[in-house]
Amino acid sequence: MEIEFTQKTDDRLQRIIDAYAYSDFALVTYLTADPRLAAKLTKMIGYARVTEVRVRPWLRLDDTGRAKVQAAVEAARTSFV
Repeated sequence: MEIEFTQKTDDRLQRIIDAYAYSDFALVTYLTADPRLAAKLTKMIGYARVTEVRVRPWLRLDDTGRAKVQAAVEAARTSFV
């Protein structure tokens, strides 16, 4: 599980995602409270991966925050489907 609170450079995030995606992990879950970061991660992850890498709302977010993160993830998914 990766907890992501801060914006990293796109290059750094992509290297982290690639390392997870081609690792021996079966599943990697990113938890974030930031809808913009959730959308960015979702777009960077895409679908062509060996390991399932997903983005989910931070567990301690209120219902409104969780809905915003989930909406950002869904919108980002539709941008590359």
